[in-house]
Amino acid sequence: MLKSHLLVPDARERPSWEPPAADAMIAALGMALTVVGTTNLLLLWLPLQFGVRQWEFTTIGAHLDGMPLFVIGIFLIAIAAVRLALRRPTLAIGVGCVLLALGHAGMMLLYLRGVPYATTGATEAVLPTLRLAIFKAGVLGVTYVSLFGWIGRYLLREVRRAPH
Repeated sequence: MLKSHLLVPDARERPSWEPPAADAMIAALGMALTVVGTTNLLLLWLPLQFGVRQWEFTTIGAHLDGMPLFVIGIFLIAIAAVRLALRRPTLAIGVGCVLLALGHAGMMLLYLRGVPYATTGATEAVLPTLRLAIFKAGVLGVTYVSLFGWIGRYLLREVRRAPH
């Protein structure tokens, strides 16, 4: 006859995860994802070719597509910093998120500058796909600007509320 604890593990035998240890694991995962995401994003931009509208248009689109790892990483670090009540990292990430929101807003303006250039030379066969890519970039751009702005504001409020 099988013992019941073989089918359903005994709760007393499960590892206990202390909140600081779990938060440290969250932060470590966040740092790893941020490094990978940042590396991917930085390599997209090199070599810099500002002023070349085709390069700006395609690089910004690829940048927006490559953001998820970076975003998840930053937000995991922010979650751990808030949960562990780490004032300086929370402040740094909050300010960084506000700057990222402003930077992405500027980047979207640069992207919009290239839209007429990209659509003017496009053939009728390519135009529907190009319109979808422009729509996607617009949605992603607005989402990232809003998300970074909101998270930055939230983190800065958390810093102000925290005891010194």
